[in-house]
Amino acid sequence: MIGDRLKRRIGVMRELMKRLDQTELGLKYRSGGRMDFLTSFNCDMLMYVLFLSGSDGRVNEKEASVIRRYLGYGVTAESLESYIEEHRLSVDSFTLETPLTLQGLCHADRAIRAERYEKERLGEDGGQDYIPASIILREIYHDLGEAVVYSDESVDESENRDYTTFLAQVDEYILDALNMTEEELRAGQEFLLHDDARDD
Repeated sequence: MIGDRLKRRIGVMRELMKRLDQTELGLKYRSGGRMDFLTSFNCDMLMYVLFLSGSDGRVNEKEASVIRRYLGYGVTAESLESYIEEHRLSVDSFTLETPLTLQGLCHADRAIRAERYEKERLGEDGGQDYIPASIILREIYHDLGEAVVYSDESVDESENRDYTTFLAQVDEYILDALNMTEEELRAGQEFLLHDDARDD
């Protein structure tokens, strides 16, 4: 089920964030302690849901329940509406820049992939198959977006459009940042789906 899968992936990602921040690949190291991956991830996920929820001009209670269920924040539709209004959030405010978490994970993925390729070039064991963390994040965006867009029977066109447009931007960023082909990206996604099926 998508709900169980999403909750599991968010939990895995939060643990990964903590581990990465104990290394030189973490945001904590790279920002001199001003930012860490876990805080960045939690903020980016909340902003993403607010972006989708508010893209049709309103936040309903079912969308708020998605945030409570998957992100663990005790919010209501009214508190989210107030937050969006107070901070003057809009579709543009979210989509103008690539989320910091995605940037940071792609940076880490590049370094890890380069190290693995070098080991393979030298004939050393590169270890188990490596799925870039940025692809796991992409799948969280996918599943969380679906949970918001399809949170009720009435699928809003603007929410669905913003959801698919944002995912396309994430794909483009990952492909470019990791010098990856679309086939490699899809293979990573398929691997995650099969991995989830083994866990169910």
